[in-house]
Amino acid sequence: MKYEIKYKELTEYLETLKYRDFWDESSENYMQKAYTTKELEFSKNKDRFEGEQFIDYGMPYLVDVLGNDLSLVWSTKKKHKLKTCSGVRSLSLKFDRTLIKDCRTVLGSCVNGYWAIPKRFIIESI
Repeated sequence: MKYEIKYKELTEYLETLKYRDFWDESSENYMQKAYTTKELEFSKNKDRFEGEQFIDYGMPYLVDVLGNDLSLVWSTKKKHKLKTCSGVRSLSLKFDRTLIKDCRTVLGSCVNGYWAIPKRFIIESI
């Protein structure tokens, strides 16, 4: 499966969100929390993932990978080195680009975690 991202539209949408949209499920613009396949593989309590969005290898998702940002990355089996604000980290993801450089300014606070990209900003193809 290949994915094409509507970067401009996604960035514009993310800039309209508020911090509560990442945590309040009753929010009209609720951002779905996501979990990577690697997390599921190593988890002893798989019940806690029920009903959540899973990110399989090769899929894109949003994460605060650099520190106080919201970036688009791709899930990978292979680890890649990434320079962050706290040094160089080896992560199972391929960095694509930062969509929001300063979440505190745009959203009102940092967002920690993995987030599914809303389906209207992804085009899937075989």
